[in-house]
Formats: sequence, structure tokens, C-alpha cells
Amino acid sequence: MVEGLIWIFTAKCNLSCRHCYVQPRFSKIPELELNEKLRVIEEAGELGID
Repeated sequence: MVEGLIWIFTAKCNLSCRHCYVQPRFSKIPELELNEKLRVIEEAGELGID
């Protein structure tokens, strides 16, 4: 059972924080549209994922 979800919502950040998982190669991956992101959040909630 999944208890939580960690999601890098966007890779379009150029701050290069030491603690961040985002790397330049991630910016080449197409992102979901906002409505798709909201649907993922909604479906995760329906599955009981916090």
C-alpha cells in the first residue's frame, strides 16, 4: 500500500539547490499540463494517498 507521494511538480527551475533532485536532464522530459497534474492529485487523494 502506498502511504505517501513525493512529486517533483516541475523541472523548470534553474536554482541548482544542493538538496534538490531536479537535474538539467529532467528539463528534457515533457511536463504534464496543469489539468493533468490536478487530475493526478485528485486520483491520489481518492486512493488515500496523502
